[in-house]
Amino acid sequence: MSKRLTQENVRSLYTSLRNKNNEKDVENAWRKIFSTYFVDKNPDGEASLNSPCKVDGFIVENRIVFALRILLEFKDGTNLQNVYDRARITIQCIYYMKQFLKKSIQLPNVIVGADENQAFVLYAPNFYKYLKDSDIDWELAPSQAYLENHNLMTKLMNDSNLSVFVYDLNAGKNTISQRVSTIQNLFDEVKSLSNFDSKTGEVFKVDVTESNLAVLFDDFIRITFRSLKESDKLSPVDMVNVFQQLLLGRNPDEYYQLPSDPNKLHLPGDKKININGADMTAFFKHFNRNLSISEQDDLIAISDRLIEDITRRRKGDYWTPTIWANKAIHLIDEHLNHKWQTKQFGLINNWKKDCVVWDCAAGAKNLTRDYRFEHLYSSTIHEGELDLSRQYNNFPSSNVAFQYDFLNDDVEALSIIKSLNLRDKDSAEIKDIYDANKLKMPLKLFKDLVADKPLVFYINPPFGTANSRSFSSNQYKGKKSMARTEIRGLMKEAQMGKATQQLYAQFFFRIIDIIDTFHLTNVILASFSPYQFRVGGDYFGKFYQHFLKTLHPFDGFLFSAGEFSDVNTDWAITFSLYSNERKFEYSEKVQVDGFSDGHIRELGKKIIKTVSKKNSLSTWIKKDQSSATLGNKLTDSTFTSVTSAVKAVKNSNKSTYYENALGYMYFIGNDIEHSDTAVSLFSSYFKSGHGINVTKNNLIKSIIGFSIRRSANFKWYNGKDAFYIDNAISQKVLNDQTFIGDCLVMALSQYRASYQSSLGFYTVPEGYPEVVNKWFYVPTNIMADLFSQAKVSDNLKTKFSEEYRRARTSEDTIVVKLLKKMGTEFRFCDLNSDSHIDLTFSTGCSLSQESQQMFSLMIKLVNATWKYRELSILSHPEWSIERYDAGFNQLYKIITQITKDKEWQKEYFDSYKKLRNKINRYSKVTGIIGTDG
Repeated sequence: MSKRLTQENVRSLYTSLRNKNNEKDVENAWRKIFSTYFVDKNPDGEASLNSPCKVDGFIVENRIVFALRILLEFKDGTNLQNVYDRARITIQCIYYMKQFLKKSIQLPNVIVGADENQAFVLYAPNFYKYLKDSDIDWELAPSQAYLENHNLMTKLMNDSNLSVFVYDLNAGKNTISQRVSTIQNLFDEVKSLSNFDSKTGEVFKVDVTESNLAVLFDDFIRITFRSLKESDKLSPVDMVNVFQQLLLGRNPDEYYQLPSDPNKLHLPGDKKININGADMTAFFKHFNRNLSISEQDDLIAISDRLIEDITRRRKGDYWTPTIWANKAIHLIDEHLNHKWQTKQFGLINNWKKDCVVWDCAAGAKNLTRDYRFEHLYSSTIHEGELDLSRQYNNFPSSNVAFQYDFLNDDVEALSIIKSLNLRDKDSAEIKDIYDANKLKMPLKLFKDLVADKPLVFYINPPFGTANSRSFSSNQYKGKKSMARTEIRGLMKEAQMGKATQQLYAQFFFRIIDIIDTFHLTNVILASFSPYQFRVGGDYFGKFYQHFLKTLHPFDGFLFSAGEFSDVNTDWAITFSLYSNERKFEYSEKVQVDGFSDGHIRELGKKIIKTVSKKNSLSTWIKKDQSSATLGNKLTDSTFTSVTSAVKAVKNSNKSTYYENALGYMYFIGNDIEHSDTAVSLFSSYFKSGHGINVTKNNLIKSIIGFSIRRSANFKWYNGKDAFYIDNAISQKVLNDQTFIGDCLVMALSQYRASYQSSLGFYTVPEGYPEVVNKWFYVPTNIMADLFSQAKVSDNLKTKFSEEYRRARTSEDTIVVKLLKKMGTEFRFCDLNSDSHIDLTFSTGCSLSQESQQMFSLMIKLVNATWKYRELSILSHPEWSIERYDAGFNQLYKIITQITKDKEWQKEYFDSYKKLRNKINRYSKVTGIIGTDG
């Protein structure tokens, strides 16, 4: 087969896997791309995909020679780096192959196992030997074999054929080119294994090319080194040299694993570093290193690019793609040329000619090198970057490139100069001041600033933070030390809060300081940056207010960070224009752009709305909390912490939980980006903290906040958008009983975040109290009746009797009382030994149709899982299913992992989608989130 994947094929796969709700979604996503590649694109049209013996997929080519036969098995929630999970999939495939033999179906020659994050490929004939084992119980269901055939699982976990390369779908920077490369390599391996020659023992190898070398280099670092600290021991030059030497097999006397300790790598100068020896060996065996001399020379020639990449990423810098730099220039042209009337220098006809332009984060000048400037100052912290870019912008001679640490150099000296009235000085006096203060900036630039010439700061500053590596590949160091600058010190003195950790914010602060020092009146800041600083809130609120006192936005565009090389695509970069002149009208509107088919295309418009801390959703929820509403702080031994719905742990000294708490809401930030990963509800304190104690006083606000954030639609262009709520919106939502009902039902039934549960003494750590589910949604008398009729084995009767008595002596939760008030009615039924709960809604019920449908499914869940409780207790005692107030998540585990009731699951996700969308629409109409959230 001679064909390649398209970006759309791979983008569709990744989107489907990211948005999966269950294992079937994972299966469907993988089946689609396997079918597209191996069936639809088969040049001879001789391939088919079906599911004999109920396998997830079986692809067969109807050829006589080298016919490809792929057995597919997909899972959800596994970790395929773990040999146990690879063995789990493999044993299921072995059982399927036994069924194939019985039905005279030709055996596969390739096995592919995958989940939502990873995939691996096996050469199926290596596992045929197990089919001859007469001691194996072949009557087991394939899906249960890993649980019941411990002997075969043990053999597989020790089988060297399972020590294979695992394709990590999320490794590296998640650019679309890398994603295509990952999936294409996976499929190339599958094809090659079908042509496997057992006589030569040749195994599949991926070709090393100029186009995929950077991806392989990142994988080499990730796979080879045991820790970030260990990889940081090598300079960029040394790191690239090690990779190239090992890849090409050169200088084996200097670059080798120690025979006595293969987890140590020997380097020139008898230097030794720690590595993952077996992983590195497997990594290089995966690639075809049989290269010609010319091919080897071509790869070595790429070393400079790799060295530059790793150097810049260690300090959080990124190259700006030319097409976006061109769009930025066009936007500046549009607003300044023949339109900017300056106070002292008249109309600007051509800003590149008439204005002083300072790129104070110039790097290798990729912002400016394709254009002619008459008064360009290019400064960068690294002397080497000046050497790389020496041939650019060196004409006319009025342009100046110089080494300058923008966040440190001249900061103290200019603070002294600030008090001087420089405009009254003549040229000689200005030079004397310059010399006396030993300024590092060029004298010519100093004089231009004193003269208040029209100035454009045109920059792409580094986006790294002082305390994380979130904008790089999680492999490189340097941001923390870099961020400890003179400007950061000034920002801390000015109480700029957490914004001091952001390097680009430091650049902006310095620019404002320069404007103030020289009393500049004609300044344009034209900058690339994340747009988060304009949203405000706790992180950037103080800084942005300071920024707006000097500069204001008036136009800009937004695009995916994935347009920068090797950057994650899930956040947005803005190029925006800011001015200190009122003639440029303040505007928060930006154009949202995408790049496809070689062109930039407008996707729409958005408002970058600034939300103050006092108007944030998180502040609104916490607003009325006090010692009176919270009660006393609990001591460690009087409550139990949790890390999930069914895992209780010992408390830490940092735990802050109060006696009046109904539970705890994990609630990080106030933005859309974190809404899908950092918003959850628990019946007790969440071990990681970063949340809110939920009490009767803030229960309604908590469920509203939870539901609004969980209903938000995260896109790359809205991730930093903040949730806004003022007094008018607050009054509206708190008086809307239907909306509150929607939020309450949503808060009880979100499949990945409603972790309110009940945990007994069998689950909690010794010496800690049980966790009572104060969010339980069925009346206690109904549950007591249900438990009184339970028919279970003798060894569980005691547990069920205890729960019967606990239910009889417990009060209905505040949730049940709210539901009854809203018009829900419960009734216990025991017809022909079929014990179940009936649910009806009163005529005046305030619950919406969407909430009624969802809550009916929640009661249906209680009924549908009731008869499976004993089995669930025996197979998963850690779930605490014996508890009468076992919560939604606990019962959800039964129906998805024990009964696998597909009908209920389908109904649930249909209803969940309707309820979620209704809450999302309400949030937009009220203005809590923007129209694109």
